Amino acid sequence: MGRTLEDHATFLRQQTQVELLDAIEEVAVHDHLALIYENRQEQFDAALPFIEAGLENDEKCIYIADDNLVEDVTSEFEARGMAVERALDSGAFEVAVPADTYLRDGYFDPDEMLAFLETETEAALAEGFDALRVTGEMTWQLGGDPGTERLMEYEAKLTPFLDEHACLAICQYNRTRFSDEVLRGVVETHPQLIYRYTLCENPHFVPPEEFLATEHTWSLDRVLDSLVEGQRLRNRLRDREVQLQVLNRALRHNLRNNVNVVLSTLEFLERDLGDEYAEELARIRDHGESLVRMSEQARQASTILERAESFQTADLTPILTRQLERVERQVSDAAVTAELPDRAPVLAVDGIELAFEELLDNAIRHNDSDAPRVRVDASCTPNGAVNVRIADNGPGIPADDAEVLTGDRDIDQLFHGSGFGLWLVNWLVDRSRGTLAFEENEPRGSVVEVRLPHARDADAPDGPLH
Repeated sequence: MGRTLEDHATFLRQQTQVELLDAIEEVAVHDHLALIYENRQEQFDAALPFIEAGLENDEKCIYIADDNLVEDVTSEFEARGMAVERALDSGAFEVAVPADTYLRDGYFDPDEMLAFLETETEAALAEGFDALRVTGEMTWQLGGDPGTERLMEYEAKLTPFLDEHACLAICQYNRTRFSDEVLRGVVETHPQLIYRYTLCENPHFVPPEEFLATEHTWSLDRVLDSLVEGQRLRNRLRDREVQLQVLNRALRHNLRNNVNVVLSTLEFLERDLGDEYAEELARIRDHGESLVRMSEQARQASTILERAESFQTADLTPILTRQLERVERQVSDAAVTAELPDRAPVLAVDGIELAFEELLDNAIRHNDSDAPRVRVDASCTPNGAVNVRIADNGPGIPADDAEVLTGDRDIDQLFHGSGFGLWLVNWLVDRSRGTLAFEENEPRGSVVEVRLPHARDADAPDGPLH
């Protein structure tokens, strides 16, 4: 049975959800975000990980319910795997309502709400928490209580308040219930926005002092400047893409041809010089064949990057089994072990198998141990991802390479890298909206972890992996 458009929408939501989870984990104290959602699924896919990240970070978390009933929020969180009762009993989590927060005396006053947040922040710190984390459903503003017309004044004032206090907040806005005029104010008063599973730095954010000015109006200049700057960036990216394509194809063509000449000449030298220079000739051949591999990896990388993103369901269990059997055939003295589920369906770009081929080749080819070992484990995480861990007992992945690939270090003139292989893996995983992580193995070697979104459709089993 083929996939329907609804199936594809579900897959893409699962992928973007994993991407959003990573972005929410990076949200920090002092941040002020708006979540603009269109349905309850989108709402809780962002709100729950925001709360769970706070609990993980030893922060006091408050959820202010209005668009949903309190019991609906707690039951939804519980159904999604959060230990709600334990969090409530510990005092780390609280579900409140507008009557206890925004509308405590039957009206809304921005300054009184900020004073409430200041008191709650101080109380949280006194109780031993590292910060106060708040998210509120803002539909209470639609009730027409006195002062609710000052909501955007509050949002503008909240940004500098958070800058000065150990507090962070997500303000939730239901797009189907708020007018475009209100949502324009939401966009202008939040430095960061979450919309359609994407956390964005907001180019339309208006500094609070400017927004609160008496004569503040919608700025046509600001919007036009943003449009022009965006187009200039797209033009520069397009020009850079053309330049890189020309350089890449010319380099690969010349490299491949020149190396083939070297290797052909090497055959004559190996035959004529015999064993006298065997070690030196072997070293030349190793480097030549390495350049051939690099050229092929560059070709594959170019193909992947030029190809339009096309997602497909891929079962990682047979993929990993196939690659492990290949390694065992090619390297007879390697100890290869694995623990894989019966099925591990993910949604990934075409060619994802190449990522695992490269990782296993890297684990074996660079392994200088007398008894090479590779261990592969695959499992499913509660948040809907498939994790694959590949551990070896080799010399480890160079720290510089790992830091550049994970974004912890910029590429500069001091960075040379060790080849295309890991970059190829990184691009395949990234285009699949997955993540790649590295750590040291004990007592020696490295561990590479690939996380990809778990796929469910007519061709894949429902429910968790087993």
